[in-house]
Amino acid sequence: MQKLVLCCSKVKPYLYANISALEEPLNINIKDVFFTTYDTNNYKRTPLNGKVIVECDVEIEKIFFQCQKDKTGWTNYGYKTDSLKNSELYAKSYRSFSLLDDYFCGREHNQKVGYAIHIKNLHIYEKARELDEFEKGNLPELDFTDNFVDDNYYELTRVLKTPSSAIKVRDMKDYQYKFLLSRDSFELSRILNGKQTVIVVKKLPKKMLNND
Repeated sequence: MQKLVLCCSKVKPYLYANISALEEPLNINIKDVFFTTYDTNNYKRTPLNGKVIVECDVEIEKIFFQCQKDKTGWTNYGYKTDSLKNSELYAKSYRSFSLLDDYFCGREHNQKVGYAIHIKNLHIYEKARELDEFEKGNLPELDFTDNFVDDNYYELTRVLKTPSSAIKVRDMKDYQYKFLLSRDSFELSRILNGKQTVIVVKKLPKKMLNND
């Protein structure tokens, strides 16, 4: 099972932790707080856009487009995975058939069109973290003594902007390898509030799919 960390994109609207206006979101415990894209307290508060907020375990499935005729002769179209029926995928990802159809434009029967990322063991950080607390680049391979197999392969730089797709990173706090993915404030608020448990994407890095 892969480790995934999610950051909020810098695109508006802003994402806020719905807390007392007397406290700054980055200086308090934001766990178990309701997240919203609307500043309900009507105060100037620090938004969480561009911050890394949550970590989780993930399982990945392929999404297929399916075209079948039912007993009455009507043709049914839909998107599914091996474990999720059409309606289940739509509900868990908060995306209707039309939204997925627009996203996966161009498809054929039983064609793989993307991936469903199942979110497990959601853990909201005690304090929102900065992107530069994670490193990206040529991640080194270690032998059983934790020594670098190839010192020349070790080239890491700090993450400075939200990635356009999932990237493999090293967490500078626990030195564990994880994957970093950016989502917009609307989707991330649904994930943080427990309403959405599946993320839909078109592509993922091979290392994430191969469990490297």
